[in-house]
Amino acid sequence: MVLFFRGVGVNLSYMSRRIAFMREKGYLVQQWDDPVNRVKHYCRITDAGREYFMMMLRDLPGKIENGLSFYQSISEYTAKRYAKWDVTQ
Repeated sequence: MVLFFRGVGVNLSYMSRRIAFMREKGYLVQQWDDPVNRVKHYCRITDAGREYFMMMLRDLPGKIENGLSFYQSISEYTAKRYAKWDVTQ
């Protein structure tokens, strides 16, 4: 999956919050190989997590389309509004 996204990453704070959310909702279970080093761990997706993932797969394309439309509108607006500004300096 990392290769598919061409190195686009997620910041660790965001990832930690998402993992905590998913753990609290029962979507995943965390497992540690080394009880001393609790930073490195594995996550196992539960059946509820699989259902959540399937819901996201169903709903995400519409949200992405809306987001892209919003950013395209912003891009067009700024291109027209600030076209004469020299922003190279």
